[in-house]
Amino acid sequence: MSAGPGASLEDLVAGLERRLRSSFPGRLRGIYLLGSRAAGRNLPGSDVDLGLVFSGLLDRTARDQVWSAAKAAADGGPHLVDLTLLDDADLARGVKPYAKEGRLLAGEDALAGCPLLPPGALLAAYALSGLYYLWLVRGQPEALPRPLAFPSPAGEFRGYEEAGIWVARERFAPGFNTLHNLVASIGNFRIGAAAGFFFGSKHDTAAHYRRLLPADPWEPMLAEIQEICRGRWSGAVPPPGEDRRRLAQWCGRMPEFENLFLGEMIPQLPRLAAAAGPDVRARLARFLPRLRGLSEAEERALESSRRTLAGGG
Repeated sequence: MSAGPGASLEDLVAGLERRLRSSFPGRLRGIYLLGSRAAGRNLPGSDVDLGLVFSGLLDRTARDQVWSAAKAAADGGPHLVDLTLLDDADLARGVKPYAKEGRLLAGEDALAGCPLLPPGALLAAYALSGLYYLWLVRGQPEALPRPLAFPSPAGEFRGYEEAGIWVARERFAPGFNTLHNLVASIGNFRIGAAAGFFFGSKHDTAAHYRRLLPADPWEPMLAEIQEICRGRWSGAVPPPGEDRRRLAQWCGRMPEFENLFLGEMIPQLPRLAAAAGPDVRARLARFLPRLRGLSEAEERALESSRRTLAGGG
């Protein structure tokens, strides 16, 4: 969802706060800026990640109402908005590391002293992030058939640059923000699964990967994509030269990395679905039906996960 034409971040937050206080009187406790913008590491086209904290409990209907209010407040314009919704049960369960690093924009500091989510719930959130970005980089298709292929069969970067920098209303300019987020999300999942280590910022993924998985053959890719895409070119497509050549080489190997992630993640889906928090569960339930062409063992894991997500337990 995107914020109205020319709207500043302050206008967006103020409009969202008005809508939520009207729809949920007395229940909105705090609004936080999360992610790269809170850390001052955002690039052109970076999401506006907002954390919304409510008193009481939010059922599925209430959560959908919050998303609808946010969509109405952020309709068309310069900001792509994502939400993290937290109620009293979520706060008791714990939050993601990046929520602890957020910046309070409105209301009270409801996250002070809040614990982190347990490892299973964090790993489920990282799994969802990887699924989301491999779907986004392919143009948001209805199906994600295994084995994953290139977003585009031709071209220098095989399509990984096409949905690269968000512009407005589902429109993207060529670039590599989405590729970086995809690689970092898969890296975060693999770090969490292998080392049980969880952290808040994709900016730190390559360094943690090098420290915790130093012998992994994909470590050089994470390091180079971080340095080239985020460090040197701020998400833009590099001009002809060594950086551009290296990115094209790594794009040529991306389906291998993505299919490795799916092969490691799908068998864990039943456990992840059971451990996930409400928002992650709802979004997994929407994403899992897109996975096609699975092995028999993967289909069994997927079906078990669907039952868990549908049953709420």
